[in-house]
Amino acid sequence: MESPLPKGELGTSSPPSPTTPAPDSIDEEKANVEREATSSVSTAQPHDQESEVVRERWNSSPTNVTRYLQTLLAFLVMGVSDASLGALLPYIEEYYSINYTIVACVFLSPFAGYTLSAFLINKIHMRFGQVGIAVFAPICKIIAYVITSVHPPFPVIPVFFVLTGLGNGLEDGAWNAWVGNMESANELMGILHGAYGLGGAIGPLISTAMVTKGGLHWYTWYYVMVGFSVLEILLGYYAFRSATGSVYRAKHP
Repeated sequence: MESPLPKGELGTSSPPSPTTPAPDSIDEEKANVEREATSSVSTAQPHDQESEVVRERWNSSPTNVTRYLQTLLAFLVMGVSDASLGALLPYIEEYYSINYTIVACVFLSPFAGYTLSAFLINKIHMRFGQVGIAVFAPICKIIAYVITSVHPPFPVIPVFFVLTGLGNGLEDGAWNAWVGNMESANELMGILHGAYGLGGAIGPLISTAMVTKGGLHWYTWYYVMVGFSVLEILLGYYAFRSATGSVYRAKHP
């Protein structure tokens, strides 16, 4: 009679659980994940480097320096124009013998001009380039300032102040976009908008001093604004004369 098998020898050993992966498969999966991660990083790096290379620097050439200075002048004049109007409002009200509600309607006109600039800015860029903005925008403001300086009947002033909003809106959009795409854009944009703030600070001081201390009429201030805008045209054309429509279309197909 054969002796019974010991407990440890009964039957065959049970197979490993199908849910437990083999050690070799775990190592292989880890290796695949690492290879995919390395591949994604290596393919992303050239793209990032390429995007950094195409960014302009404001001081990379005398042309860029001149262009950036021109944008600072444009924002300075914008600040002067916007802030001085509010400071001169009481004198305009007294000159035309109208109430504050009516004279304040002049603030609505630049808003309309800004809205119009949103529809025209791309067309001007494509047709004339940045030099078109640098010349056309100050011309719009010169027309409004010349009309205002001859102190026409009051209803004429809000109509032509649409052009100041149009000119400021074109410059605002164009130069913000250009500077915003440069290297160190945050710092450059801060300086750019600081120029607007500086204009907003000195504009009311100078314009009211001309009236109160100099004994001049309110509209003589707009002779000064004409001079500022002429300077904008001269410097703007000189700085952006090579940034024509064909150049802009080549960069933005």
